[in-house]
Amino acid sequence: MNPMRTVLALGVLCASLCAQVVEIPALTTLSTRVDADRINNGAAGATTLNAIRAAGLPYVAQIEAFVLAPNIAAQGFYNWNIGGGNGIGLSPSGQLSTIPPASFFNAFDLTIDLELETTEMGFSVGDWSGSMVVEFRHKDDDSLVASHTTSLFTSIATKFLRSPASFDRIVIKADTDTANWVLTDLYVPAYEPWVSFGQGCNGLSGVPSLFSASGPTLGDPFVLELSSMDPAGGFYIMTMGASTTLDPQLGALPIDLAVLGAPGCQILGSVEVTMFGFHVDGTAQFNLTVPTNQGLLGQIVVNQAFCSDAGNPLGLIATNAGIGTVNL
Repeated sequence: MNPMRTVLALGVLCASLCAQVVEIPALTTLSTRVDADRINNGAAGATTLNAIRAAGLPYVAQIEAFVLAPNIAAQGFYNWNIGGGNGIGLSPSGQLSTIPPASFFNAFDLTIDLELETTEMGFSVGDWSGSMVVEFRHKDDDSLVASHTTSLFTSIATKFLRSPASFDRIVIKADTDTANWVLTDLYVPAYEPWVSFGQGCNGLSGVPSLFSASGPTLGDPFVLELSSMDPAGGFYIMTMGASTTLDPQLGALPIDLAVLGAPGCQILGSVEVTMFGFHVDGTAQFNLTVPTNQGLLGQIVVNQAFCSDAGNPLGLIATNAGIGTVNL
């Protein structure tokens, strides 16, 4: 046997088997916590995916699907490890619910699909003191990334896990078919409230800039700050959309504005709403109050501004763009 080929084969085998999920003291990635006691303002009973998402703190939980599948274990009675308060589970009638201590519930396995990939997550359980089996998968083809059997849940303390590779699907089940449990806390990845992306383009006074310190929040002003525009004053067009890849009218993004007389300038986000403003000294603050509509939670908001400038034939230059996520 070729020794080099043997070494390479062992390396490939180790790459798939040696890298393991590890339990860590705390998450190192940006995350949000879903406490079952925050769902439906602490009221026990039937709940929804949107209510679970909205319970995330400090950010909306970026969860795409939350599926509790009945298993063969007997019905449970929540009377162990109850210090975590309410838990997410299946009601005796089979509904997704928040289960209070001293209540019956049906046994289940849990699958969570995330809206973005991550390498870390955390959770705690009630009514079970054994180990849990966690599988990290890719939701597009359900392929397994890694799996882990946790240490014992002898208290309500959260187990934080790190995977050797990214995943966007989590499957959680007890390590025995006869166990039942409820989910009291869940930590999943979160988007930054507002992130700048792309580059602005040069005008007579340099490159204009767009910035937000906090991102969009239900019921509060969403403040966008503009700077480095023409110090002599002028106007700007603020755009708002929901995509960084496709504009419903203009097509694939980004769009080069050189053909319109603005070399180096691009449309970076979809233009679904346009708003106009004026400035007198090259700076401006744009305020938009976000409606108190729970359906907006987790919605992506993409902004960019186009500022008047005599430095090119189009008479406009572009700022960088920013992407925010509507939070509570």
